[in-house]
Amino acid sequence: MLPVILYGAETWSPTRQLSMNIDAFVQWCLRHTPQISNKEVRRRVRRHTDQPPFKHIIRTTRLKFFGYTCTS
Repeated sequence: MLPVILYGAETWSPTRQLSMNIDAFVQWCLRHTPQISNKEVRRRVRRHTDQPPFKHIIRTTRLKFFGYTCTS
């Protein structure tokens, strides 16, 4: 799922709306049953993985790309 979401992330213009849309999409993907709250989904995922929130991953990806383009 991560490569699909982050495809082309280094060229995105980071806006609050984009961040909210990505967070909502990730929550939708992680939810298995409608009875589980978003808070519970995040707790379960963080317990099994050390993955940071997607907005931090996107920010890191953009900064790496910026560093690459500045040194080229």
